[in-house]
Amino acid sequence: MTKLETPWSFWIDRRAPFSNRDTKVTESYVSSLKLLGTFSTIEEFWAYQSSLATVDKFPKDVDFHCFRTPIKPCWEELPEGGSWNLRFRETSFRVGLWESLLLAAIGEQFREQEVVGVCLSIRPKDDCLSVWFRHSTPEIKRNTEDLFRQILNLDHTVALEFKSHTQLLRSVKASSAKRANEASSKADSQISAK
Repeated sequence: MTKLETPWSFWIDRRAPFSNRDTKVTESYVSSLKLLGTFSTIEEFWAYQSSLATVDKFPKDVDFHCFRTPIKPCWEELPEGGSWNLRFRETSFRVGLWESLLLAAIGEQFREQEVVGVCLSIRPKDDCLSVWFRHSTPEIKRNTEDLFRQILNLDHTVALEFKSHTQLLRSVKASSAKRANEASSKADSQISAK
């Protein structure tokens, strides 16, 4: 058996439409996550990989993750972290890009334990590949971006988007509070109207 440096886990979730999400967004997201399995050797990885549907067969609005165990693919688990994201519309690239990124992650081509996971998000208009890391220091951001580009053979004209988990968490909390206030105001106005 060929041991990996750390165990990894496959996760999947199907995103609910935003209008159907309640104000407890975090709990809703965590409850939608499904652990598919954990592996710590190359042989276990290939056993899972061969038993899963290929990503070109996944439906829209699905996120497929591979993360270092025991980390869940949640911003709350890595509040000081962030991710580099590549959006692309050409679905014929999906399998090749995902497999290259996945093998690079579990094969430690990012060269540091700061990289904790990779994600493929399948959406109606475009797909997104993400590389997640624990801390979003300038050095880690720069190194991760450079290796992400190198692994996928992307030149610097290809746009990558950085997302800070701290900013995303604040944004979600603000949106949840706004929706709760709007719901409360609506209920108050309905009571006043009676």
